[in-house]
Amino acid sequence: MTKTEFTLNALFLGIMIVGIIMTASNHAPSPPVAEMIPKDVTIHGDKRIDPYYWLNEKGTKPVLDYLNAENNYSIEQMKHTERLQDELYREMRARIKEEDTTVPYKFMNHIYYTRTEKDNQYDVYCRKRDSMDGKEEITVDLNKLAEKVNYLTLGSHKISPNEKMVAFTIDTSGSERYKLIIKDIQSGKILDENLTNLEGPIEWANDNITLFYTLLDDAHRPHQLWRHTLENKQSQDSLVYEEKDERFFVGLHRTKNGAFLKMELESNITSEVHLLDRNDPLGEWQVFQPREQEVEYYVYHHGDYFYQITNKNAINFKLIRKRLNGDGEEELIPNRETTFLDNLTMFKDHMAVLERVNGKLEIRVFDFNSESWTHLEMDEEIYSLFFDANYDFNADFLRVGYGSFVTPYSVYDIDFKTQTKTLRKREDVLGGYDPNNYKTERIWAPTHDGKQVAISLLYQKNIDLKG
Repeated sequence: MTKTEFTLNALFLGIMIVGIIMTASNHAPSPPVAEMIPKDVTIHGDKRIDPYYWLNEKGTKPVLDYLNAENNYSIEQMKHTERLQDELYREMRARIKEEDTTVPYKFMNHIYYTRTEKDNQYDVYCRKRDSMDGKEEITVDLNKLAEKVNYLTLGSHKISPNEKMVAFTIDTSGSERYKLIIKDIQSGKILDENLTNLEGPIEWANDNITLFYTLLDDAHRPHQLWRHTLENKQSQDSLVYEEKDERFFVGLHRTKNGAFLKMELESNITSEVHLLDRNDPLGEWQVFQPREQEVEYYVYHHGDYFYQITNKNAINFKLIRKRLNGDGEEELIPNRETTFLDNLTMFKDHMAVLERVNGKLEIRVFDFNSESWTHLEMDEEIYSLFFDANYDFNADFLRVGYGSFVTPYSVYDIDFKTQTKTLRKREDVLGGYDPNNYKTERIWAPTHDGKQVAISLLYQKNIDLKG
């Protein structure tokens, strides 16, 4: 090819490309442009002008028109990928087990579980009396609730102490502001649906008519704890506590044995716990330990003692216990340089602690009868581990969630006495996955300051890492 021929061919190709681009440009829709309407949002003396503040006005015609225009533009621009989108959707759905059931757990006199059904999007919450051989009762069917809304998520699901009612919270807008519904489980009758703007957590008192809940402020911070009496209007509820320090969030839980309710006030680096006897819903909440800046602690109850995980004078946290009257502090697990005390779960005869030792998660179990510790061994070198749902205070086993680079998410029950692990469920990985084809290992890399950094590796067994 001569220089002239090359030049002519290049010029012709350039003209064709430009023509194609211009043709495509002539047919491509123009992206929508949001109108700029200046809005003064000055706060704390910081002057700011927000030209798109009007987009906060959800549900108004200008906002909906703009969102529809954006959606239409996206659909048009992605039209050439519709076939690929469909193929990807069908492939991903084929890898999902649509009909499934969670591992059942015992709570009081029932066995609870959730299940999913083919072609239904949401969970069905169920229970059976005494064992899984009993008759199924549905406590909440989210699919039925979702029939009348475009969006649905469940916040809390709490069974009353007499096991006749379920109190649950739902969000139907995506705002994470929840509505409370209380239902008679046997009849399905709605007993109460008067509460809105909840943060999510709710807890029953032992009288079966009193519930506690937290409310959100304008900044979406849970800042108040309220007491509600069944069937009362929200305007009749009693304010128990208001947190005025904007750094702190109000949380709500109960001790595992059901003796106390816990109001947990937490910032990023400081916490404070208040306790209430569940048999005395109208009583005064007691401060367990007044807040101290940069001191975090978590409270658990067992027998004559409160157990406390705290970082006071313990950067990696320690475990102490005190008698119910506050006397006789005793240190059970001291602060350790290479071990972080992460979590604790309590049972009638045992206590399990989750620790991170040199970066690796490990579990130790304390036997209250023999006052001795046992270390639980895992089968792999690299894994994730956490305490899974087990609300039976009298249980003789520990339930854990387990997974690794090669092992799909699994649920094990570990016998406290024998340390025998029983696999209760393993997530199915469809598509021909075989964990035996892969290997994991942890290596350590030295740094300039003499420290060691852990590196986790995952690779096929037929790969030579030294090659």
